[in-house]
Amino acid sequence: MAHLPAAGEIVLFDRSWYNRAGVERVMGFCTEEVMLERTHVSEAPWWVVEAVDMKRARLNCIRHLLAEIPYDEVQRAPVRLPDRVRHPEYARHPCRRICTSPTATERRSGPVPTRARRPGRLPSGRNPIGAGAMRIFIDADACPVKDETYKVAARYGLTTFVVSNSFIQIPASPSIKRMIVDAGPDVADDWIAEQTEPGDICVTNDIPLADRVLKAGGAAIAPNGRPFTPDSIGSALAQRSIMEHIRSTGEITGGPRPFAAGDRSRYLQALDEAVQRERRKRR
Repeated sequence: MAHLPAAGEIVLFDRSWYNRAGVERVMGFCTEEVMLERTHVSEAPWWVVEAVDMKRARLNCIRHLLAEIPYDEVQRAPVRLPDRVRHPEYARHPCRRICTSPTATERRSGPVPTRARRPGRLPSGRNPIGAGAMRIFIDADACPVKDETYKVAARYGLTTFVVSNSFIQIPASPSIKRMIVDAGPDVADDWIAEQTEPGDICVTNDIPLADRVLKAGGAAIAPNGRPFTPDSIGSALAQRSIMEHIRSTGEITGGPRPFAAGDRSRYLQALDEAVQRERRKRR
């Protein structure tokens, strides 16, 4: 748990004690029946949900627990807002275009500047900064090394595209461009994969996106500094598929290890090496 429950908050712990009882039985400590008998108390009762489909079992268990709680709607006094005070002398300053949400008319009439509405090439052509120029694409949602990427890109004079589903603050620099794509689980990945050309570099934790970047002739690096290569991407995809299958059965698996301080230095070194490697290919 990240924090203790607040007043009125309900926290459901889902732990596989059945598996633990089975392990302890093999090791000679106790059986499932003994464990349930000795730990079943009124303050913390056991609720056994027998099912083959673990997802449905968890939902049924949660529904049962919530049904045991006697809660009613809280009656609150209506909120009365004071009358709005208008100031005729106030003049609203124009809003920057990058912060403006497109209207329905703009969506129907065509692409809106600075916002990628769907995967496809940039409006100015295959490469907006000149033929053959190397670019860096950041899969920016939850990326912890954006600042490190900006520093390396500035050192080599590269253009960086920060691609996300929502607004992300970026430094005021003509070489750093913000691209906001439509909401969706793979829209940002599709946009990056469509834009990637040989020599480009993509920073991402997404293994399928890294595979698409490699097939397009680019390089892909994870935020922890691990480079994706044609030799390693196959095993990474297979491992991801296995873990997805295990999670689909209802098994609780451990996630990736937390991002550590040492990962930043490894990432900086890996990104610098990738840039130099691509630069040598162009000579």
